[in-house]
Amino acid sequence: MRVIAHAIDYGTSNSAIASVDLDSEQIVFSQNPKLKDGVEGFNKYLVPSNFYFDRSRQNLVGWPGLSQFATLASARTKCSECDRSGERKNGVIDWNRLCNYASKKRGCFDSRLAHAVKTEIANERIVRTHSWGDDYTTIDFVAAVMQELVESANKSYNLKSGVVNKVVLGRPVVFPGAEGRNSEILESNALQILEQAARKVGFREIVFLDEGSASNYGMNIESGNCLSLDFGAGTFDVATAKKQPGKQTVVLSSHGADVGGNEVDEKLFDLYLGQRMGLGSTIKGISPVHVTQRTANLLKSLRNYTRALHMPEIRAEIEEAKTKPGGEPLYEAAALLSSGQGISVYQAIQKSKIELSSNTSSNISYKLPGQAPTNILIHKIGRAHV
Repeated sequence: MRVIAHAIDYGTSNSAIASVDLDSEQIVFSQNPKLKDGVEGFNKYLVPSNFYFDRSRQNLVGWPGLSQFATLASARTKCSECDRSGERKNGVIDWNRLCNYASKKRGCFDSRLAHAVKTEIANERIVRTHSWGDDYTTIDFVAAVMQELVESANKSYNLKSGVVNKVVLGRPVVFPGAEGRNSEILESNALQILEQAARKVGFREIVFLDEGSASNYGMNIESGNCLSLDFGAGTFDVATAKKQPGKQTVVLSSHGADVGGNEVDEKLFDLYLGQRMGLGSTIKGISPVHVTQRTANLLKSLRNYTRALHMPEIRAEIEEAKTKPGGEPLYEAAALLSSGQGISVYQAIQKSKIELSSNTSSNISYKLPGQAPTNILIHKIGRAHV
């Protein structure tokens, strides 16, 4: 097998890599070698596009990072006790050099998670963070995911690191947040971040292809006009193309919108789990039980859930509310925040959504410590049976 180039789809929630095999003249996909127990049923070719980092300088990408963060996110260390506090001037800690993320009186959390980074790359300037004496940028976060993908491909095909230096990068027609008056500048900045991340991984020849058009190349159609739809976690792209035998595919048009599957995940939570957990349902017009709407909304999406893990006031609010009359459903919401296994709920929702793309029904199944197992049957027509 002779791999001459890689193709990477860096997504909002998940990313994937494919490779061009010169011998077979086919595109092959490498499998994610780090799928752990509890995420079976997920697409084995996808890697979650997150980057975990902590005080001990441990870095993790994908499901391991999400699981580690769910377990350790609430841990907090006082600045005076931090092992990164060695940055001193005349015996006095230089807080500005130590950690911009810290609060000098309360310290800071021991871990962080860069999640849904793709929604942040269309900015007028590169987003940066300085934590525990280390600097990180959006380029670092994107490059870490790309590196994970490349390593999985190298492992799948027994390739030496750096052998393949050509890559095709998928890009949305419209990046999240890049619409409006400065769209051209924001689009250009987003492409530069993707390119710099690819170069940091080791690629030298880099080509961009919009995701809708890329989908057309995978269609098993010899000739005719094709319409492809790429409904990702953060963006929705469409493209029309013309295929002719023995000729290169010609893209006729493409268009995109800043909308994606993450919103579907949130709606599934709201519709099927919100009332069950005492968080109410906006769709059904049901108010949360003894907690604010802001708190309820934070737990209805994976992205906001990772934020809530760093907000002790949210956990305190739910812990107090669950003891009030009628607050029993909030025990499950409390377990979501305190068990370290809350990520399994969002995994179950994503898994169900993926299954619904090709089946008429699916299940949302999970088990939180101290709670009865949950198994909700979902039909596409909108009915649910527990």
